[in-house]
Amino acid sequence: MVVAVTGPGSGIYRLFLFLHIATAIVGFGAVVLNGVYAAQARKRPANEAAAIMETNFAVSKIGEYCIYAVFVFGLVTGILGSNADAFRFGDMWLSISMALYVVGIAVSHAVMIPTARRLNEVLRAGGGPEVESLNRRAALGGGFLNVLLAVILLLMVFKPGGPKF
Repeated sequence: MVVAVTGPGSGIYRLFLFLHIATAIVGFGAVVLNGVYAAQARKRPANEAAAIMETNFAVSKIGEYCIYAVFVFGLVTGILGSNADAFRFGDMWLSISMALYVVGIAVSHAVMIPTARRLNEVLRAGGGPEVESLNRRAALGGGFLNVLLAVILLLMVFKPGGPKF
């Protein structure tokens, strides 16, 4: 009777699905428009740009924790759903989604976070020629992460090769 208590349609499953989706909205919503902050910062002197980018960094930090929670709540949802054979961790759409998530986290930690920190330092120091290359790096990394997010979202919605419910 574990299936009836924890499978898709159960209250606990729906709670974790809700948490998975809610943290995705907050987490990815906090970072997906980082380019808007950057565009506004580029229009202003270094001290104003620094304030904008530092604010963006603070918002992104909150988003980062929510993005970690997306994975945790997704795992719990997957475990609860797998009890009813709704899907299995071996399903291609789920395996690819998790692998792409890990790639996204790696790019965030290897490129985006250090770039944002350095950009904030340079802007606080008054700007300089390094700002443009940092902006380019952030734009490329952000664009890549946005495409990655779109692919993951498509996989989550359409579940190719997975259950149809």
